[in-house]
Amino acid sequence: MLLLQGEFDPLAKTDMHAEAFSAFPNAHKQWVVLKGGDHAALLEKPRDRLISATVNFIEWLEL
Repeated sequence: MLLLQGEFDPLAKTDMHAEAFSAFPNAHKQWVVLKGGDHAALLEKPRDRLISATVNFIEWLEL
């Protein structure tokens, strides 16, 4: 499970993410905060970091 969060996301708060992340039973999980991003990080400046985090997660799962 990959949890991506924009640093300045006004809709998905960090405490909500922490609670959800802790509740997921999957041992293969990562939580990445995208510096400078908000709720639409895919369309913003941290887009490259979002794509990189996703690719890195997929590669990590394949190990």
